[in-house]
Amino acid sequence: MNFVDAPTISRVFDEKTMYRNFSSPRGMCLIINNEHFEQMPTRNGTKADKDNLTNLFRCMGYTVICKDNLTGRGMLLTIRDFAKHESHGDSAILVILSHGEENVIIGVDDIPISTHEIYDLLNAANAPRLANKPKIVFVQACRGERRDNGFPVLDSVDGVPAFLRRGWDNRDGPLFNFLGCVRPQVQQVWRKKPSQADILIAYATTAQYVSWRNSARGSWFIQAVCEVFSTHAKDMDVVELLTEVNKKVACGFQTSQGSNILKQMPEMTSRLLKKFYFWPEARNSAV
Repeated sequence: MNFVDAPTISRVFDEKTMYRNFSSPRGMCLIINNEHFEQMPTRNGTKADKDNLTNLFRCMGYTVICKDNLTGRGMLLTIRDFAKHESHGDSAILVILSHGEENVIIGVDDIPISTHEIYDLLNAANAPRLANKPKIVFVQACRGERRDNGFPVLDSVDGVPAFLRRGWDNRDGPLFNFLGCVRPQVQQVWRKKPSQADILIAYATTAQYVSWRNSARGSWFIQAVCEVFSTHAKDMDVVELLTEVNKKVACGFQTSQGSNILKQMPEMTSRLLKKFYFWPEARNSAV
């Protein structure tokens, strides 16, 4: 793990554009690890994911709670209790390692739970202690049954594709006309935020597609998360980190079925309003 020192954090922090993440501990991290199911296949390799993530987030200053083999209802109750916990710091992490399909996570009793219902438990209305705080969710699960066969690319291509150039003009400014936009009022005392704000969801794969897991080393996605975050969390915000994870999974992992080479593409959905940095600190450093 690469750490950042307190003077560096103090020098670069801008409260207008960055979330605070200075509390000690930084926050709580809940890892739900479903391995053994009533009828669905055992998720071999998920223990490696759980162990690697536990080590990663502890090193980054989080209090880690692990829950194994939860039913569908058990997942909802556990996440609800986590969201309402009194010991949250400046941020919160939720990790779900399980079987899944599009828009659902499957409990060990083979009961599917809506992902929207899970995310609603973290919103400001249901988790007031987490209001205005960044909540980062990692979902390692399939989102369908489609397999990505990839496509051939050249390793080195310079320049801008013609289909992109056609939308350009010679001006430096944006092409979009802002004249019709409603501009925010400068002087306001009270304002409302959407209750669904301040959440980022990182998926192992895109909608309708499977995600891949190695029975010894764990899933491709979590391997990439742990490698990228441990190296770059000291100086990259979470969107930059997950973009690097996207690239590592897309370009660095593949498997084969017969003559087919199969790939995987993670994706993220961000409702964050500011940049979020983990800023892992050495134990003897303080802001």
